[in-house]
Amino acid sequence: MNALNYLKTFRKRWALSQDELGALLGNVADLRRSSIYRLEEGVRSPTLRIAFACEVIFDVPPSRLYPDLFAEIEGVVIGRAERMHRALEGLTDEKSRRKRELLENMMEQAKRRAP
Repeated sequence: MNALNYLKTFRKRWALSQDELGALLGNVADLRRSSIYRLEEGVRSPTLRIAFACEVIFDVPPSRLYPDLFAEIEGVVIGRAERMHRALEGLTDEKSRRKRELLENMMEQAKRRAP
């Protein structure tokens, strides 16, 4: 996996050791120093609880802390949104219109985020 993430960058910016970060995460997840290392190296994906806890600690949203993971997930979801959008083409009822609007907003946001 080895996905790019900035966990180590933010940990070091605030002079935290891996053990100290593990202590801050506490019971959020059963983390040992080796677990922090695997998260930092992108060998392990963060759980939702870890991602939210890191946002609390560093005041950085998970999408910024784990950009590769976010991009991977976004790509999959946007692909599904495009297929759903095509399936709704030609339907004129209110529910279909609202769904298309949501899907179009999602796809537009993804385009704006793309480099």
